[in-house]
Amino acid sequence: MHTSPSKNGFHAVAPAEASSEPVPTFPAQPPSLTDRIARPRDKKGNRLPWSYAYSVPTVDGTPVEKTPLQSGFDIIGQEFPLDAAEVAHFYNHKLLESRGEVGKSLAEETDALACANARATDVNRELDAAWEQQTAPDRQLLAETEAAQRGADRNAAEQFAAAGRDYDPATSDAASLLGVAPIPERVIAARLQMPWTPSETQKPGAVVFGWVVTVILGTMIGLSMGIASSFIPKGNWFGKPFPCGLFLVTGIAAAACAKKAISGSAREASLRYWMGRPASNWLPFAVVSVVVTGGVMLIYALIERQGLMAGVRMQELAKSLSGQTRTDTGSSEWFFFLMALILIFGYALNAYWEGYLSGRADACWNRILDEQQRLVAEEETQHRTDPAFRPALAALSQARVARQERAQLEARIAAQTAERDTKQLPVQDGLSETARYRIQEARDQFHAAQETYDALFAIAKQKAAGSESLWSRLRPRRSRRPHGSLRESRG
Repeated sequence: MHTSPSKNGFHAVAPAEASSEPVPTFPAQPPSLTDRIARPRDKKGNRLPWSYAYSVPTVDGTPVEKTPLQSGFDIIGQEFPLDAAEVAHFYNHKLLESRGEVGKSLAEETDALACANARATDVNRELDAAWEQQTAPDRQLLAETEAAQRGADRNAAEQFAAAGRDYDPATSDAASLLGVAPIPERVIAARLQMPWTPSETQKPGAVVFGWVVTVILGTMIGLSMGIASSFIPKGNWFGKPFPCGLFLVTGIAAAACAKKAISGSAREASLRYWMGRPASNWLPFAVVSVVVTGGVMLIYALIERQGLMAGVRMQELAKSLSGQTRTDTGSSEWFFFLMALILIFGYALNAYWEGYLSGRADACWNRILDEQQRLVAEEETQHRTDPAFRPALAALSQARVARQERAQLEARIAAQTAERDTKQLPVQDGLSETARYRIQEARDQFHAAQETYDALFAIAKQKAAGSESLWSRLRPRRSRRPHGSLRESRG
Protein backbone atom coordinates (compact mmCIF):
# COMPACT_ATOMS: atom_id res chain seq x y z
CA MET A 1 0.00 0.00 0.00
CA HIS A 2 1.57 3.33 -1.14
CA THR A 3 0.87 6.77 0.41
CA SER A 4 1.82 10.28 -0.65
CA PRO A 5 1.84 13.34 1.67
CA SER A 6 -0.33 16.34 0.75
CA LYS A 7 0.08 20.01 1.56
CA ASN A 8 -2.17 19.92 4.61
CA GLY A 9 -0.55 16.92 6.28
CA PHE A 10 -2.89 14.26 4.89
CA HIS A 11 -2.07 11.56 2.39
CA ALA A 12 -4.18 9.64 -0.11
CA VAL A 13 -4.23 5.87 0.13
CA ALA A 14 -3.85 4.22 -3.29
CA PRO A 15 -6.16 1.32 -4.06
CA ALA A 16 -4.57 -2.03 -3.17
CA GLU A 17 -4.25 -4.49 -6.02
CA ALA A 18 -6.20 -7.72 -5.95
CA SER A 19 -4.20 -10.88 -5.38
CA SER A 20 -4.76 -13.93 -7.54
CA GLU A 21 -3.29 -16.27 -4.92
CA PRO A 22 -5.60 -18.57 -2.96
CA VAL A 23 -6.04 -17.69 0.70
CA PRO A 24 -4.04 -20.05 2.96
CA THR A 25 -4.89 -20.93 6.55
CA PHE A 26 -3.39 -18.34 8.92
CA PRO A 27 -3.67 -17.81 12.67
CA ALA A 28 -6.03 -15.05 13.83
CA GLN A 29 -4.68 -11.54 14.47
CA PRO A 30 -4.99 -9.83 17.86
CA PRO A 31 -8.57 -8.70 18.54
CA SER A 32 -7.54 -5.04 18.45
CA LEU A 33 -6.39 -5.34 14.86
CA THR A 34 -8.97 -7.60 13.26
CA ASP A 35 -12.37 -7.10 11.76
CA ARG A 36 -12.25 -3.33 11.50
CA ILE A 37 -13.88 -3.59 8.07
CA ALA A 38 -14.95 -6.42 5.77
CA ARG A 39 -12.17 -6.95 3.22
CA PRO A 40 -13.69 -7.34 -0.30
CA ARG A 41 -13.04 -10.81 -1.79
CA ASP A 42 -14.22 -12.76 -4.80
CA LYS A 43 -15.93 -16.18 -4.80
CA LYS A 44 -12.59 -17.97 -4.47
CA GLY A 45 -11.50 -15.89 -1.48
CA ASN A 46 -8.98 -13.72 -3.38
CA ARG A 47 -8.64 -10.11 -2.29
CA LEU A 48 -10.30 -7.44 -4.43
CA PRO A 49 -8.92 -3.89 -4.87
CA TRP A 50 -10.21 -1.11 -2.64
CA SER A 51 -12.93 0.90 -4.34
CA TYR A 52 -12.17 4.23 -2.54
CA ALA A 53 -9.18 6.33 -1.55
CA TYR A 54 -9.21 8.22 1.75
CA SER A 55 -7.54 11.35 3.13
CA VAL A 56 -5.80 10.43 6.38
CA PRO A 57 -2.96 11.95 8.42
CA THR A 58 0.60 11.06 7.57
CA VAL A 59 1.44 8.26 10.02
CA ASP A 60 5.13 7.81 10.88
CA GLY A 61 4.93 6.37 14.38
CA THR A 62 4.94 9.76 16.16
CA PRO A 63 2.23 10.27 18.81
CA VAL A 64 -0.34 12.86 17.98
CA GLU A 65 0.88 15.11 20.85
CA LYS A 66 4.16 15.65 18.96
CA THR A 67 2.57 16.46 15.60
CA PRO A 68 0.98 19.69 14.31
CA LEU A 69 -2.39 17.91 14.56
CA GLN A 70 -2.38 18.40 18.33
CA SER A 71 -3.04 22.14 17.97
CA GLY A 72 -6.16 21.41 15.94
CA PHE A 73 -7.33 18.82 18.51
CA ASP A 74 -6.78 21.37 21.28
CA ILE A 75 -9.03 23.86 19.51
CA ILE A 76 -11.72 21.24 18.86
CA GLY A 77 -11.43 20.06 22.44
CA GLN A 78 -12.38 23.47 23.82
CA GLU A 79 -16.00 22.89 22.78
CA PHE A 80 -16.05 19.16 21.92
CA PRO A 81 -13.57 17.53 24.28
CA LEU A 82 -15.01 14.02 23.98
CA ASP A 83 -14.79 14.02 20.21
CA ALA A 84 -11.24 15.36 20.25
CA ALA A 85 -10.21 12.83 22.88
CA GLU A 86 -11.80 9.98 20.93
CA VAL A 87 -10.02 10.90 17.69
CA ALA A 88 -6.68 11.42 19.46
CA HIS A 89 -7.07 8.16 21.39
CA PHE A 90 -7.83 6.24 18.21
CA TYR A 91 -4.82 7.84 16.55
CA ASN A 92 -2.40 6.90 19.33
CA HIS A 93 -3.77 3.49 20.33
CA LYS A 94 -5.35 2.08 17.17
CA LEU A 95 -3.88 3.71 14.09
CA LEU A 96 -0.29 3.72 15.34
CA GLU A 97 -0.74 0.21 16.72
CA SER A 98 -1.92 -1.13 13.37
CA ARG A 99 0.98 0.61 11.64
CA GLY A 100 3.38 -0.95 14.12
CA GLU A 101 1.88 -4.38 13.42
CA VAL A 102 2.74 -3.95 9.73
CA GLY A 103 6.38 -3.26 10.53
CA LYS A 104 6.44 -5.96 13.18
CA SER A 105 5.04 -8.67 10.89
CA LEU A 106 7.40 -7.68 8.08
CA ALA A 107 10.42 -7.68 10.40
CA GLU A 108 9.48 -10.99 12.06
CA GLU A 109 8.89 -12.78 8.77
CA THR A 110 12.07 -11.36 7.26
CA ASP A 111 14.07 -12.38 10.33
CA ALA A 112 12.48 -15.85 10.29
CA LEU A 113 13.41 -16.23 6.63
CA ALA A 114 16.98 -15.12 7.32
CA CYS A 115 17.29 -17.53 10.26
CA ALA A 116 15.86 -20.44 8.25
CA ASN A 117 18.19 -19.74 5.35
CA ALA A 118 21.17 -19.40 7.68
CA ARG A 119 20.35 -22.71 9.32
CA ALA A 120 19.85 -24.37 5.92
CA THR A 121 23.17 -22.98 4.73
CA ASP A 122 24.96 -24.33 7.81
CA VAL A 123 23.35 -27.76 7.50
CA ASN A 124 24.08 -27.95 3.79
CA ARG A 125 27.67 -26.88 4.37
CA GLU A 126 28.10 -29.67 6.92
CA LEU A 127 26.53 -32.19 4.55
CA ASP A 128 28.82 -31.07 1.73
CA ALA A 129 31.86 -31.43 3.97
CA ALA A 130 30.77 -34.92 5.03
CA TRP A 131 30.14 -35.83 1.39
CA GLU A 132 33.58 -34.58 0.38
CA GLN A 133 35.20 -36.67 3.11
CA GLN A 134 33.11 -39.75 2.39
CA THR A 135 33.57 -39.77 -1.37
CA ALA A 136 37.21 -38.64 -1.44
CA PRO A 137 38.65 -42.20 -1.85
CA ASP A 138 36.11 -43.10 -4.56
CA ARG A 139 36.66 -39.85 -6.45
CA GLN A 140 40.41 -40.31 -6.37
CA LEU A 141 40.03 -43.90 -7.52
CA LEU A 142 37.62 -42.74 -10.22
CA ALA A 143 40.21 -40.29 -11.56
CA GLU A 144 42.78 -43.10 -11.71
CA THR A 145 40.27 -45.42 -13.37
CA GLU A 146 39.40 -42.80 -16.00
CA ALA A 147 43.08 -42.42 -16.81
CA ALA A 148 43.44 -46.20 -17.04
CA GLN A 149 40.40 -46.40 -19.30
CA ARG A 150 41.79 -43.76 -21.65
CA GLY A 151 45.02 -45.71 -21.86
CA ALA A 152 43.14 -48.97 -22.48
CA ASP A 153 41.09 -47.33 -25.23
CA ARG A 154 44.22 -46.01 -26.93
CA ASN A 155 45.83 -49.44 -26.75
CA ALA A 156 42.68 -51.09 -28.12
CA ALA A 157 42.53 -48.59 -30.98
CA GLU A 158 46.14 -49.39 -31.90
CA GLN A 159 45.55 -53.15 -31.79
CA PHE A 160 42.34 -52.85 -33.81
CA ALA A 161 44.18 -50.81 -36.41
CA ALA A 162 46.88 -53.47 -36.60
CA ALA A 163 44.16 -56.06 -37.24
CA GLY A 164 42.60 -53.87 -39.94
CA ARG A 165 39.55 -52.85 -37.91
CA ASP A 166 38.11 -49.54 -36.65
CA TYR A 167 37.73 -49.11 -32.90
CA ASP A 168 34.85 -47.28 -31.23
CA PRO A 169 34.79 -47.37 -27.39
CA ALA A 170 31.00 -47.27 -27.34
CA THR A 171 30.17 -49.93 -29.94
CA SER A 172 33.24 -52.09 -30.63
CA ASP A 173 33.03 -55.69 -29.48
CA ALA A 174 34.42 -59.09 -30.38
CA ALA A 175 32.00 -59.53 -33.28
CA SER A 176 33.09 -56.25 -34.91
CA LEU A 177 36.73 -57.20 -34.39
CA LEU A 178 36.50 -60.72 -35.74
CA GLY A 179 34.32 -59.48 -38.62
CA VAL A 180 32.30 -62.66 -39.03
CA ALA A 181 29.38 -62.05 -41.34
CA PRO A 182 26.58 -64.65 -41.26
CA ILE A 183 25.96 -66.56 -44.48
CA PRO A 184 22.57 -65.74 -46.09
CA GLU A 185 19.78 -68.17 -45.22
CA ARG A 186 18.98 -68.92 -48.85
CA VAL A 187 22.59 -70.02 -49.45
CA ILE A 188 22.47 -72.32 -46.44
CA ALA A 189 19.17 -73.80 -47.66
CA ALA A 190 20.81 -74.58 -51.01
CA ARG A 191 23.79 -76.19 -49.27
CA LEU A 192 21.51 -78.38 -47.18
CA GLN A 193 19.36 -79.17 -50.23
CA MET A 194 16.26 -78.00 -48.44
CA PRO A 195 13.27 -76.14 -49.88
CA TRP A 196 13.09 -72.37 -49.37
CA THR A 197 10.03 -72.40 -47.17
CA PRO A 198 9.46 -68.63 -46.71
CA SER A 199 8.12 -68.57 -50.26
CA GLU A 200 5.57 -71.26 -49.27
CA THR A 201 3.86 -69.11 -46.68
CA GLN A 202 0.13 -69.47 -47.03
CA LYS A 203 -1.52 -66.62 -48.81
CA PRO A 204 -4.66 -65.05 -47.27
CA GLY A 205 -6.71 -66.42 -50.18
CA ALA A 206 -5.68 -70.01 -49.39
CA VAL A 207 -6.59 -69.60 -45.74
CA VAL A 208 -9.99 -68.16 -46.65
CA PHE A 209 -10.59 -70.99 -49.13
CA GLY A 210 -9.77 -73.61 -46.48
CA TRP A 211 -12.26 -72.15 -44.00
CA VAL A 212 -14.93 -71.74 -46.67
CA VAL A 213 -14.62 -75.46 -47.46
CA THR A 214 -14.80 -76.22 -43.75
CA VAL A 215 -17.99 -74.18 -43.29
CA ILE A 216 -19.62 -75.83 -46.33
CA LEU A 217 -18.77 -79.32 -45.09
CA GLY A 218 -19.92 -78.44 -41.56
CA THR A 219 -23.25 -77.23 -42.96
CA MET A 220 -23.71 -80.49 -44.86
CA ILE A 221 -22.84 -82.54 -41.77
CA GLY A 222 -25.25 -80.59 -39.59
CA LEU A 223 -28.12 -80.92 -42.08
CA SER A 224 -27.44 -84.63 -42.51
CA MET A 225 -27.54 -85.22 -38.75
CA GLY A 226 -30.75 -83.22 -38.42
CA ILE A 227 -32.49 -84.97 -41.34
CA ALA A 228 -31.35 -88.41 -40.24
CA SER A 229 -32.64 -87.79 -36.71
CA SER A 230 -35.93 -86.32 -38.08
CA PHE A 231 -35.42 -83.06 -36.21
CA ILE A 232 -35.18 -81.21 -39.54
CA PRO A 233 -37.99 -81.95 -42.03
CA LYS A 234 -36.76 -83.12 -45.44
CA GLY A 235 -37.46 -80.60 -48.17
CA ASN A 236 -38.24 -77.85 -45.67
CA TRP A 237 -35.00 -77.30 -43.74
CA PHE A 238 -36.01 -73.98 -42.27
CA GLY A 239 -39.44 -75.13 -41.17
CA LYS A 240 -38.01 -75.57 -37.68
CA PRO A 241 -35.48 -72.71 -37.29
CA PHE A 242 -34.18 -73.57 -33.83
CA PRO A 243 -33.30 -77.25 -34.49
CA CYS A 244 -31.89 -76.28 -37.89
CA GLY A 245 -29.64 -73.58 -36.43
CA LEU A 246 -28.51 -75.85 -33.60
CA PHE A 247 -27.50 -78.64 -35.99
CA LEU A 248 -25.76 -76.19 -38.33
CA VAL A 249 -23.65 -74.78 -35.50
CA THR A 250 -22.85 -78.30 -34.28
CA GLY A 251 -21.82 -79.44 -37.76
CA ILE A 252 -19.58 -76.42 -38.41
CA ALA A 253 -17.91 -76.78 -34.98
CA ALA A 254 -17.31 -80.50 -35.61
CA ALA A 255 -15.81 -79.76 -39.04
CA ALA A 256 -13.49 -77.07 -37.55
CA CYS A 257 -12.30 -79.44 -34.79
CA ALA A 258 -11.69 -82.20 -37.30
CA LYS A 259 -9.71 -79.77 -39.49
CA LYS A 260 -7.47 -78.89 -36.53
CA ALA A 261 -7.00 -82.58 -35.69
CA ILE A 262 -5.97 -83.49 -39.25
CA SER A 263 -3.72 -80.44 -39.62
CA GLY A 264 -2.05 -80.94 -36.22
CA SER A 265 -1.27 -84.64 -36.75
CA ALA A 266 0.14 -83.95 -40.22
CA ARG A 267 2.24 -81.03 -38.93
CA GLU A 268 3.84 -83.11 -36.18
CA ALA A 269 4.85 -85.86 -38.62
CA SER A 270 6.16 -83.36 -41.18
CA LEU A 271 8.10 -81.42 -38.52
CA ARG A 272 9.92 -84.52 -37.27
CA TYR A 273 10.66 -85.75 -40.80
CA TRP A 274 12.18 -82.48 -42.06
CA MET A 275 14.21 -82.06 -38.88
CA GLY A 276 16.17 -85.08 -40.03
CA ARG A 277 15.00 -87.44 -37.33
CA PRO A 278 15.19 -91.20 -37.93
CA ALA A 279 12.16 -93.05 -39.27
CA SER A 280 11.42 -94.52 -35.85
CA ASN A 281 10.77 -90.99 -34.66
CA TRP A 282 8.51 -89.61 -37.39
CA LEU A 283 6.89 -92.71 -38.90
CA PRO A 284 4.48 -93.40 -35.97
CA PHE A 285 3.21 -89.83 -36.19
CA ALA A 286 2.75 -90.22 -39.94
CA VAL A 287 0.68 -93.36 -39.38
CA VAL A 288 -1.41 -91.57 -36.73
CA SER A 289 -2.02 -88.66 -39.10
CA VAL A 290 -3.20 -91.04 -41.85
CA VAL A 291 -5.48 -92.90 -39.42
CA VAL A 292 -6.94 -89.62 -38.11
CA THR A 293 -7.58 -88.35 -41.63
CA GLY A 294 -9.12 -91.64 -42.77
CA GLY A 295 -11.28 -91.92 -39.67
CA VAL A 296 -12.64 -88.38 -40.10
CA MET A 297 -13.41 -89.05 -43.77
CA LEU A 298 -15.15 -92.36 -42.98
CA ILE A 299 -17.29 -90.92 -40.15
CA TYR A 300 -18.34 -87.86 -42.13
CA ALA A 301 -19.07 -89.96 -45.25
CA LEU A 302 -21.37 -92.26 -43.23
CA ILE A 303 -23.18 -89.26 -41.73
CA GLU A 304 -23.60 -87.70 -45.17
CA ARG A 305 -24.90 -90.98 -46.56
CA GLN A 306 -27.52 -91.17 -43.82
CA GLY A 307 -28.72 -87.72 -44.68
CA LEU A 308 -28.81 -88.38 -48.40
CA MET A 309 -30.53 -91.74 -47.95
CA ALA A 310 -33.25 -90.32 -45.70
CA GLY A 311 -35.41 -89.39 -48.71
CA VAL A 312 -34.94 -92.78 -50.40
CA ARG A 313 -35.90 -94.63 -47.22
CA MET A 314 -39.03 -92.52 -46.84
CA GLN A 315 -40.08 -93.41 -50.38
CA GLU A 316 -39.50 -97.15 -49.73
CA LEU A 317 -41.48 -96.92 -46.52
CA ALA A 318 -44.36 -95.29 -48.38
CA LYS A 319 -44.31 -98.09 -50.99
CA SER A 320 -44.34 -100.70 -48.24
CA LEU A 321 -47.34 -99.14 -46.55
CA SER A 322 -49.24 -98.85 -49.85
CA GLY A 323 -48.57 -102.49 -50.74
CA GLN A 324 -46.17 -101.76 -53.60
CA THR A 325 -43.04 -103.78 -54.15
CA ARG A 326 -39.95 -102.30 -52.47
CA THR A 327 -36.78 -101.89 -54.51
CA ASP A 328 -33.28 -102.81 -53.36
CA THR A 329 -31.50 -99.72 -51.91
CA GLY A 330 -28.07 -101.30 -51.50
CA SER A 331 -26.66 -99.82 -54.67
CA SER A 332 -28.03 -96.41 -53.75
CA GLU A 333 -26.37 -96.55 -50.34
CA TRP A 334 -22.95 -97.30 -51.89
CA PHE A 335 -23.44 -94.59 -54.47
CA PHE A 336 -24.28 -91.96 -51.85
CA PHE A 337 -21.40 -93.16 -49.66
CA LEU A 338 -18.87 -92.76 -52.50
CA MET A 339 -20.34 -89.37 -53.43
CA ALA A 340 -20.01 -88.15 -49.81
CA LEU A 341 -16.48 -89.56 -49.64
CA ILE A 342 -15.48 -87.62 -52.75
CA LEU A 343 -16.93 -84.40 -51.30
CA ILE A 344 -15.07 -84.88 -48.03
CA PHE A 345 -11.79 -85.82 -49.73
CA GLY A 346 -11.10 -82.20 -50.79
CA TYR A 347 -11.71 -80.94 -47.25
CA ALA A 348 -9.40 -83.58 -45.72
CA LEU A 349 -6.68 -83.05 -48.33
CA ASN A 350 -6.70 -79.28 -47.72
CA ALA A 351 -6.39 -79.70 -43.94
CA TYR A 352 -3.64 -82.36 -44.26
CA TRP A 353 -1.62 -80.29 -46.75
CA GLU A 354 -1.91 -77.20 -44.56
CA GLY A 355 -0.47 -79.05 -41.56
CA TYR A 356 2.27 -80.65 -43.66
CA LEU A 357 3.45 -77.30 -45.06
CA SER A 358 3.38 -75.68 -41.62
CA GLY A 359 5.56 -78.40 -40.08
CA ARG A 360 7.98 -78.39 -43.01
CA ALA A 361 8.37 -74.58 -42.93
CA ASP A 362 9.19 -74.53 -39.19
CA ALA A 363 11.59 -77.47 -39.41
CA CYS A 364 13.50 -76.14 -42.44
CA TRP A 365 13.80 -72.62 -41.02
CA ASN A 366 15.08 -73.94 -37.67
CA ARG A 367 17.69 -76.11 -39.40
CA ILE A 368 18.81 -73.17 -41.53
CA LEU A 369 19.26 -70.93 -38.48
CA ASP A 370 21.09 -73.64 -36.55
CA GLU A 371 23.47 -74.20 -39.45
CA GLN A 372 24.04 -70.45 -39.81
CA GLN A 373 24.93 -70.10 -36.11
CA ARG A 374 27.21 -73.14 -36.29
CA LEU A 375 29.15 -71.72 -39.24
CA VAL A 376 29.49 -68.32 -37.53
CA ALA A 377 30.76 -69.98 -34.33
CA GLU A 378 33.32 -72.01 -36.29
CA GLU A 379 34.61 -68.95 -38.09
CA GLU A 380 34.82 -66.97 -34.84
CA THR A 381 36.78 -69.80 -33.22
CA GLN A 382 39.23 -69.76 -36.13
CA HIS A 383 39.69 -65.99 -35.84
CA ARG A 384 40.17 -66.17 -32.09
CA THR A 385 43.04 -68.60 -32.54
CA ASP A 386 44.57 -66.40 -35.24
CA PRO A 387 47.68 -64.59 -33.84
CA ALA A 388 46.66 -61.40 -35.66
CA PHE A 389 43.53 -61.02 -33.52
CA ARG A 390 44.80 -62.11 -30.08
CA PRO A 391 46.38 -58.76 -29.04
CA ALA A 392 43.27 -56.87 -30.14
CA LEU A 393 40.99 -59.20 -28.15
CA ALA A 394 43.15 -58.78 -25.03
CA ALA A 395 43.13 -54.99 -25.40
CA LEU A 396 39.35 -55.03 -25.88
CA SER A 397 38.95 -57.08 -22.70
CA GLN A 398 41.10 -54.61 -20.70
CA ALA A 399 39.06 -51.68 -21.99
CA ARG A 400 35.83 -53.42 -20.97
CA VAL A 401 37.13 -54.10 -17.45
CA ALA A 402 38.20 -50.48 -17.01
CA ARG A 403 34.82 -49.26 -18.24
CA GLN A 404 32.99 -51.56 -15.81
CA GLU A 405 35.11 -50.37 -12.87
CA ARG A 406 34.42 -46.75 -13.80
CA ALA A 407 30.68 -47.42 -14.02
CA GLN A 408 30.70 -49.03 -10.56
CA LEU A 409 32.54 -46.09 -9.00
CA GLU A 410 30.24 -43.56 -10.65
CA ALA A 411 27.19 -45.46 -9.41
CA ARG A 412 28.52 -45.53 -5.85
CA ILE A 413 29.31 -41.80 -5.89
CA ALA A 414 25.90 -41.05 -7.40
CA ALA A 415 24.19 -43.00 -4.61
CA GLN A 416 26.10 -41.05 -1.95
CA THR A 417 25.27 -37.78 -3.71
CA ALA A 418 21.57 -38.66 -3.83
CA GLU A 419 21.63 -39.47 -0.11
CA ARG A 420 23.21 -36.08 0.62
CA ASP A 421 20.68 -34.26 -1.56
CA THR A 422 17.76 -35.84 0.30
CA LYS A 423 19.13 -34.49 3.61
CA GLN A 424 19.83 -30.95 2.38
CA LEU A 425 17.51 -28.14 3.43
CA PRO A 426 16.11 -25.77 0.81
CA VAL A 427 17.23 -22.13 0.79
CA GLN A 428 14.22 -19.87 0.18
CA ASP A 429 14.58 -17.04 -2.33
CA GLY A 430 11.72 -15.04 -0.81
CA LEU A 431 8.98 -15.01 1.78
CA SER A 432 6.64 -17.97 1.87
CA GLU A 433 3.00 -17.74 0.92
CA THR A 434 1.93 -17.81 4.57
CA ALA A 435 4.35 -14.98 5.45
CA ARG A 436 3.17 -12.84 2.55
CA TYR A 437 -0.42 -13.45 3.61
CA ARG A 438 0.32 -12.35 7.17
CA ILE A 439 1.97 -9.13 5.97
CA GLN A 440 -0.88 -8.41 3.60
CA GLU A 441 -3.42 -8.97 6.37
CA ALA A 442 -1.56 -6.50 8.59
CA ARG A 443 -1.59 -3.96 5.78
CA ASP A 444 -5.29 -4.53 5.27
CA GLN A 445 -5.95 -3.88 8.97
CA PHE A 446 -3.81 -0.72 8.80
CA HIS A 447 -5.91 0.43 5.87
CA ALA A 448 -9.07 -0.34 7.85
CA ALA A 449 -7.77 1.71 10.81
CA GLN A 450 -7.08 4.61 8.47
CA GLU A 451 -10.62 4.40 7.14
CA THR A 452 -12.06 4.36 10.67
CA TYR A 453 -9.92 7.37 11.59
CA ASP A 454 -11.27 9.23 8.54
CA ALA A 455 -14.82 8.60 9.72
CA LEU A 456 -14.10 9.86 13.24
CA PHE A 457 -12.25 12.90 11.92
CA ALA A 458 -15.12 13.72 9.54
CA ILE A 459 -17.60 13.73 12.43
CA ALA A 460 -15.38 16.01 14.52
CA LYS A 461 -14.83 18.37 11.58
CA GLN A 462 -18.55 18.54 10.89
CA LYS A 463 -19.26 19.52 14.48
CA ALA A 464 -16.46 22.08 14.36
CA ALA A 465 -17.87 23.55 11.18
CA GLY A 466 -21.23 24.04 12.89
CA SER A 467 -19.73 26.08 15.75
CA GLU A 468 -19.38 29.80 14.97
CA SER A 469 -16.78 30.53 17.62
CA LEU A 470 -14.66 27.55 16.78
CA TRP A 471 -14.92 28.01 13.07
CA SER A 472 -13.88 31.64 13.31
CA ARG A 473 -10.71 30.56 15.04
CA LEU A 474 -10.02 27.86 12.51
CA ARG A 475 -10.83 29.95 9.37
CA PRO A 476 -7.64 32.11 9.30
CA ARG A 477 -5.52 29.00 9.23
CA ARG A 478 -7.06 27.74 5.98
CA SER A 479 -5.03 30.02 3.74
CA ARG A 480 -1.73 28.74 5.05
CA ARG A 481 -2.73 25.09 5.41
CA PRO A 482 0.01 23.99 7.83
CA HIS A 483 0.84 20.35 8.56
CA GLY A 484 -2.07 18.81 10.40
CA SER A 485 -4.80 21.07 8.97
CA LEU A 486 -8.33 19.84 9.31
CA ARG A 487 -9.06 20.45 5.64
CA GLU A 488 -9.80 17.14 3.93
CA SER A 489 -8.14 16.24 0.66
CA ARG A 490 -10.24 13.88 -1.37
CA GLY A 491 -8.33 11.10 -3.12
